[in-house]
Amino acid sequence: MFLKKLKPENQENFLQLACILCHADGTYSEPERQMMRLYAAEFEREDGASIIEKIETEEETHRQAGEKDFQLAYRFRSIIEEVKDNSDMQERKIFLFELLGLAYADKTFSESENKLINDAREAFEFKADALTRLENNKYYFDITEVGDMLTRYIDLQKEMTRYVLG
Repeated sequence: MFLKKLKPENQENFLQLACILCHADGTYSEPERQMMRLYAAEFEREDGASIIEKIETEEETHRQAGEKDFQLAYRFRSIIEEVKDNSDMQERKIFLFELLGLAYADKTFSESENKLINDAREAFEFKADALTRLENNKYYFDITEVGDMLTRYIDLQKEMTRYVLG
């Protein structure tokens, strides 16, 4: 939805973070796979599909090698720090919003996904309550409402993709 606004150098970083987040709970669900494909399409890069395939293969290699949660969190945080150094506040908001949407793609929000999202929030220097509310023209939404909105958004994206791509 907002990914086109990311600088080209942050696009692959986003895809890497998204793939790590998809694997954080130990399962790479079909809704998460679909979201990854939608992200690549949104960037409108000719190499989008190959980047996704490369990142997915790398993640699978990490999992098969027995990567521990703290190692996954360290990789995630390292990329987040790189993004922080190379982005403005708008891009950071896009990262956080889109990653939160991805975490809800399979309609679950695991403890490990929650930890990674909070790590991103902290690194990007958002206040602790940034994930319990979104400010939009002085209107506030609680996390349940945000989750419901994201679920509807994801469902609509899937429906549009089926309609357009068959």
